[in-house]
Amino acid sequence: YGVPKVWVPYAYSECEMANSAIADKIKKVTREYDIGEIYCDAGGLGKSIMHTLNVDYGLSLAPAEKHDKVAVIRRARSAMGKKDPEILLGPDATPLRDEWNVLLWNDKKSGHKDGMPDHNSDAFLYGYRQHFHWDGYKPDETDPGTQNERDFDAWAEAA
Repeated sequence: YGVPKVWVPYAYSECEMANSAIADKIKKVTREYDIGEIYCDAGGLGKSIMHTLNVDYGLSLAPAEKHDKVAVIRRARSAMGKKDPEILLGPDATPLRDEWNVLLWNDKKSGHKDGMPDHNSDAFLYGYRQHFHWDGYKPDETDPGTQNERDFDAWAEAA
C-alpha cells in the first residue's frame, strides 16, 4: 500500500572468511530472517567466490549492481530523511547504523572516504538498489485491490 518500506533486519561484516564459513553464515541468516534475495559484490575475486558459493554450497547469490553509487547513496539518504521514512533498521542492524554514523564522503564526493569501514553500507546499497522500481508507485485504477489501498491510506492518515 503506497510506497513500500525497506526493512533491514540484520547487518554483519567480517573480512577474510573461508568460503565454508561464508556459506554457513548466509544459510543461518537467510533461515533466521526469511531472506529471499542475496546480492554479492562480484567484482574481482568476488566473482570466483560467488560462483563457488553458488555451485559448491547450493546458494543462489546474484551479482550486485555497483554503478552510480553516489546516486544510490543520495536516494537512500533522501528516503531516510522523510517524515515517514522508507528505510527501517531493526535492532540487529546496529552495525549498519554505527557505520553510517561515522562514514564520510571522499574529497570528490564520488564515494566513501578510503580506509573507512563501509562493508555494511555497501551491502545495504546492493539490496536497496533493487527496490528503486517502487519509486513513484501509482496504483492501477482497474485493479480491484486499488480501493483497498485507498481505504488503507485513509485509515492510516486518520490514525
